[in-house]
Amino acid sequence: MLKSIKDQIKEKSLKGAYLLYGEEDFLKDYYTNSISDLCTCDGPVEFNLLKINNEKIDNDKVAEFMLSFPFMAEKKVLIIKNSGLFSKASESDKKFWTDTLNSMPDYVITVFCEDSVDKRTALFKAISANHTVEEFPLCKEGELINWFARYLGKYGKSMTKEDICYVIENVGRSMYLLKSEADKLIAYSLGKADLISSEAVKKSVCRSLEGKVFELIDNIIGARRQKVMQQIADLKTLKEQPIMVVALIFRQFSILRKIKILQNDFSVAEISQKTKLRDFIVKKHISQLKSFTIDELERGIFLCSKADEEIKGGLCDPWLSVEKLAASLINAEG
Repeated sequence: MLKSIKDQIKEKSLKGAYLLYGEEDFLKDYYTNSISDLCTCDGPVEFNLLKINNEKIDNDKVAEFMLSFPFMAEKKVLIIKNSGLFSKASESDKKFWTDTLNSMPDYVITVFCEDSVDKRTALFKAISANHTVEEFPLCKEGELINWFARYLGKYGKSMTKEDICYVIENVGRSMYLLKSEADKLIAYSLGKADLISSEAVKKSVCRSLEGKVFELIDNIIGARRQKVMQQIADLKTLKEQPIMVVALIFRQFSILRKIKILQNDFSVAEISQKTKLRDFIVKKHISQLKSFTIDELERGIFLCSKADEEIKGGLCDPWLSVEKLAASLINAEG
């Protein structure tokens, strides 16, 4: 069995072709760049590196690159991004790459980066047979918390676990987006205490639409009508799509209904597994559920469906539909 990419880089034992696929672009790019840097460090990069990004591959150009020896180096690197070869390839591409993968010169390292693959395809089977294939899905909550803390630590900064969870909840699980938020927080706290405060986190972090809708529902539950209407006005100013706001409210109420049904028979961890939600998100939803009965949740889902029909049918101004929905939910919950 071939060793992982991480181990091969550490041991400087890179060989053959690599297929990196999945949703986490940060890790795919990290390992691609690590492979490239390791293999081209002892020679001129312009002669030993060929990158093909989001474009049709010229097989003749690839063959020419592979057949020419490295210049003043032991290796040369071919990087191909988002080719679609492992999802849907033409017959000529299948033949070219099957032959190429079976007869690559030892001095060539080829890296494929793909968002998705079809494991049933001949090319996926061909590269899996003799080369290194690794999937990079979005990381789990615990992995992201540890990575975020380590990243802050490199710059002498730290945050509480609760505040890191807040960032992940609002930014999402993309490591590129999380890194961007971490960089902002580090810059914001330069010359200040090593521990970045909760206040600084809430001021700095760009909240996702999903996070804003979660807060909107919190205010609906609390019957804070003025805050609810102000939040809707803010979403309108930010040019969010009203149909998306309704869709997310619908989604949240549907999730709340599912958790309400599960919470009497299952633990938080089990509910998290069944709903594919992170533990701390499940806990927040359970906190919200104290104010709802099943009938109220089902009524909320019905009201969302009605607002969706109004907007899609052009029966009402979209933002007015959102305001009416929020007012109805406050009244229904009350």
